[in-house]
Parts: sequence; structure tokens; C-alpha cells
Amino acid sequence: MSFSDLSFLFRFLPVFMIIYGVSPPKWRRYAIVLSSFAFAAFSSVWAVPLLGMPVMVNCFLGRFVRRSKWVLYAGVGLDVAFLAACRLIPLPLPGVSYLMFSLISYLIDVSRETVAPARVGLFTAYGTLFPRMVTGPITRAGDILPQLEQPKCTPERAEKGAGLLILGLGYKVLLADALSGLWSAAGKIGYESLSMPMAWLCAIGFSLQLYFDFHGCTLMAVGLGRMMGVKLPENFDFPYLSRSVSEFYRRWHITLGMWFRDYVYIPLGGSRKGTRRTLVNLAAVWLLTGLWHGLHLNFLIWGAFLCLWIALEKLGLRNMLDRHVILSHVYLLFVIVLSWVIFAVNTPGELLTYFFRLFCFGYAPAGSFVDPMDWMRYLPRFAPYLIAGVFFSLPFGERAIRKYQTRWPVRVLLFLIFWCAAAKLSVLSGTPFLYAQF
Repeated sequence: MSFSDLSFLFRFLPVFMIIYGVSPPKWRRYAIVLSSFAFAAFSSVWAVPLLGMPVMVNCFLGRFVRRSKWVLYAGVGLDVAFLAACRLIPLPLPGVSYLMFSLISYLIDVSRETVAPARVGLFTAYGTLFPRMVTGPITRAGDILPQLEQPKCTPERAEKGAGLLILGLGYKVLLADALSGLWSAAGKIGYESLSMPMAWLCAIGFSLQLYFDFHGCTLMAVGLGRMMGVKLPENFDFPYLSRSVSEFYRRWHITLGMWFRDYVYIPLGGSRKGTRRTLVNLAAVWLLTGLWHGLHLNFLIWGAFLCLWIALEKLGLRNMLDRHVILSHVYLLFVIVLSWVIFAVNTPGELLTYFFRLFCFGYAPAGSFVDPMDWMRYLPRFAPYLIAGVFFSLPFGERAIRKYQTRWPVRVLLFLIFWCAAAKLSVLSGTPFLYAQF
């Protein structure tokens, strides 16, 4: 089950909200636990013990990490081993990395004495919290545990949360799923047969698809949290407005970037120990970021590619970018679009082929047929979604909807978005969330 399933929207969620709403505040954490295990069970019956086991182990170890660093090392080692096992086998637990990173941060924060060890019931609600289960955001115990003591579910919070959920649903179903056909077309045509304009069109389409897929799901998670009286952290801040790669990754998947900053980069010394050590620390962070996404070679290449540009920015490129507004935006979009191609294409051979088509200037490899006008067959079909994607990747539309969502015109707009998305899901099943695999 995912947030964009009709069964979730029309069965699971209404039943949960009724039970949650009539429960006394001090008992709502148990409604969260039961509902989260039920949500996990829709993926697989094995997801229930796989979810409960690491939560219970970390809850137990959290009582002892202040007494011994070895308990902390053992706990973090077990969490990393469990995450690696889920990557290698794989085990049927959706969004396992979001769970494990949240549990690791809990052990470290308790060890640092910034968070007190939590009671079993409270910690289980934190660990299993189903809105975070599919694609995050990665949460910190110090932020969420106090809110789970007695969550305050009010009509005002429920309405604001529902608005975010509907906006995220629209991003996912009406934009990301529609744009997915463009990247699928690249695979059907064959990378070696793409014209240069078509290769760029598909890469740009995938860049927007990935953003609205991931941002849409995390917006739905934040909305679900608000409906429950729990404020989850925002995960995106209009990253395509950035002017450097380093800024982009402060605004894209914010909770992951902050996690690596606080638990890897700064403990390694950050940028306090000279340029050479800073570059080594950056390399370590981006190696781990690539591994976080998976054990495929393309994720490691993707991490190395981005690390290279961030290193160049720290070595002086950022100073030049700061002086040229338009150039810095063009640079950022160029690098990021190329990085998403690396992210999406699985094998080095196919990646080289795709990059060759991006910069081929009309040359066709031997044995292949390239239609130089292929992009004209797809652009009219996808142009409305590309235009809408560009518009909503800028602040104006989303900020207006979120600011005025209690006004009747915006309520009507959200009503239409919801039923348009539901109608589309009733005809075509939604595609899986791209980041749910992580």
C-alpha cells in the first residue's frame, strides 16, 4: 500500500482518522502503533516483524548507550547491518532506510544526552510512525517524541494537513505519473536511437518527475502528520531555484542532508581542519549517500559526480557563481539534469550511450536509426505537464496554495485536485513512489 492508492485514501485513512480522533490523546500513540503495523502488513506479512524487531532492539539499547560507547557502536552496527541485509536480499520492508536512519540518530542523540531514553510505548509509536514509512522524511527523536506524548488533533490542523496531503497527491498522480511516460519513451525508443533534443527532453522530464514524485510523497507524509497533530519536518525548499550544487542539496531531501551533516560530516571534522581534510570528509559523505540509495554502481557514480562539483565549488567555483546570477542558475540546472541521468540509468554502458546522445549533435552510431524529429512527436503531448512542472517547481503556486488553503477558492481547487487524482487512479493504477525503494 502507498499513499496514492485508492484503498489507502478511501479505506485505511478514514478508518484510522475516526479511531484516532475518538481516542483520548494519551492513547493515540497506541492507535499509531497498531495502524502502522497494519499499514506495513499490506506490503507483506513479514513486514510486521521486520518493522517491530529493529524498533524494539533500539528501544532496549537506548537505555544503555549513555553507560558505554560500546553499546552505541553495537547498536549502530546492528542497524547498519540490518539496512545492508534489506538492500542485499531484499527484505519486504518499505522505506527501510528512513526508519534505520531515524533509529540511528536516536541512539546517537541519547548517547550525546540531547534526548532522554524513551518509554517503550512512546518509542514504538515514534519508530513505527506510518506517515514516515514510505519515503520519509527522516525524523529526529527530540523533535517527534514530545509531540507523541499527547498528540493534539484539531479540526484546524486536520484541514491544513488534508490540504498538504491533497497537494502532494496532485503532484504525484497528476504531474509525476504523467511525466513518467516521457522517461519510459526513452527506454522504448532505445538510448542509442534518441536524437539529441529527445535525449534532453527526456532528461528534463525525468528531473521534474523525480521532484514531484518525491516531494509529493513527503508532502503527503507531512500532511498526514499534521492531521494527527504531529509536525514532521519539511523535506524540500524549491531546490531548482538554487545557484550551486551545494545549495541544491541543502534544499533537496533536506532531512537526509542534515542527517549526514550532523552525524557524519561534522564528527569527521567538517570544514574546520583545512581544505584537504574538508575534501576527504565530503568524499566520505557522498560515498555514504550513494550507498544509502543502493548498492548499484550508478549510485556510486552519481555520488562521485556530485561530490566533484561540490569540491570544485569549495575550491573557488562558488566565488565565480556568486557574481553571476543567470550563469549560476544555468550551471546548476545543467549539472543536476546530468546527475539525474546518472541516477536513472543502471549500467555504465547504457550511461555512456545516453551521454553520447546528449552531446552527439546529429551523429548516429553505426547500426542504429535516429529520427532527428522524434522529439516533435512527444513534446506536444507532454508540454502541458512540463509547463505545469516548471511552474510548481517555483515558489509562487505552492506557496499561494499553502498560505490561502482555508480560503474558499483554494478549497475548491484542492477539491478538484483530489477528485481528478482519484479519477485517474480509478482508471490507471499509480506508479510506485520512486524513493520508496530506498
